[in-house]
Amino acid sequence: NGDEVYIDETVKNMIHTMRLSMYNLASALWRESERYSNSSYKQERYEKIRVILGLMAEKLPPSVIEYRICFASKLAELYIKLGSPDDLSKARELIASEISRYSEYVNYLNSLSDRQRGIIRRGDWDAIPEIVYLSKLYVEAGGDVAQLLKSQRGVNFAVMPALLDDYDERYSV
Repeated sequence: NGDEVYIDETVKNMIHTMRLSMYNLASALWRESERYSNSSYKQERYEKIRVILGLMAEKLPPSVIEYRICFASKLAELYIKLGSPDDLSKARELIASEISRYSEYVNYLNSLSDRQRGIIRRGDWDAIPEIVYLSKLYVEAGGDVAQLLKSQRGVNFAVMPALLDDYDERYSV
């Protein structure tokens, strides 16, 4: 139970590393499954992927240590690729949770002046394009993104295009 244990930066980094290793294993199994047309072989790989993702959700949940930005979208992509109704439901749940988490950045960044925005670290800005990408994934997983965004009370998503333009101006290569 994460509420009862102090988790310092070293442990947080170890948790992130373990999650990434588990994700890499699941992704490798996905790529391996795509090389073969044998459906029983694919299904066996899919089940192994589900076990890995289930272990990650059980043993290293985001309720203890939040996912790093962009990580949840990678997990959601895997659930969507697996494609069962249960997998799509897990993808939608994960995406909804992350959009809720990042939504606070929309109002925060919109409340700042141009000068204040200029001193905000990039990690805070990265939430804006991530919300857009998560919204696209939510639709892929069969969700109603308009309904999801309405559920984020008090968040002005109408400012997203302007914030995305500002993000692109600052960080386009």
